[in-house]
Amino acid sequence: MTMFLTQVFGASWKTSLIGFVGAFVYYFSTAGIVLPTTMEEWKQALIGAGIYAWGRMQKDANVSNAPNPTTAAPVS
Repeated sequence: MTMFLTQVFGASWKTSLIGFVGAFVYYFSTAGIVLPTTMEEWKQALIGAGIYAWGRMQKDANVSNAPNPTTAAPVS
């Protein structure tokens, strides 16, 4: 399952999935279970897309941007 989520959402799949779910919950709780047709529904859809984009841009705590991550040296 983790491999599938990594393929769909990328290395930071946890924050991306939270953003994706948050976007759907926001849109359906404000506009209802309909496709956007009015200007207000499109506004809610765009806000939901922004929530997803924010989650997609975030990095999981256990994901490194370094090409070859190394462990931190112990503090003495």
